[in-house]
Amino acid sequence: MQFIDRIILKKKLEKRFKGIKIKYTKNRFECDIEKQIVYLPKERNPKSDFYFWTWYEKYYNTRIDETELFLLSMLHEIGHIMTWTEELEEERDEQFGLLQVLHELSNLTTRQLNNQYFEIPMELQATEWAKNYFEKNFKKPLTNQNEYAII
Repeated sequence: MQFIDRIILKKKLEKRFKGIKIKYTKNRFECDIEKQIVYLPKERNPKSDFYFWTWYEKYYNTRIDETELFLLSMLHEIGHIMTWTEELEEERDEQFGLLQVLHELSNLTTRQLNNQYFEIPMELQATEWAKNYFEKNFKKPLTNQNEYAII
């Protein structure tokens, strides 16, 4: 993604999601729910992309391309802010802690850990929100399959 694209994306997202700020990090998608900040990567992280990409395609029985992966990952972080409840966060923290212990004490692979993490209710709810928002609000132009228009 070119520098100008990041500026345009930031402005469009902040206009669309009032109160949410967009900032950039080196290579991860993240969010700070309390401060309502979504962090988008300046660079791709192939390992993180791979885990979410393969889980998403299997879980939803669909195929997505790299652009869709980026948009869904971005919307997933926004989805955390849009769907947050204290109960969900407490449950995620407990379940993730348990997954980390299982990973350290057993043969649970990093891929298995990530697959389980994506299905923790708070994570799954943010992904569901992202998927629904994407399907209702993004349209793939016929002219260039790597560009999406927000409709």
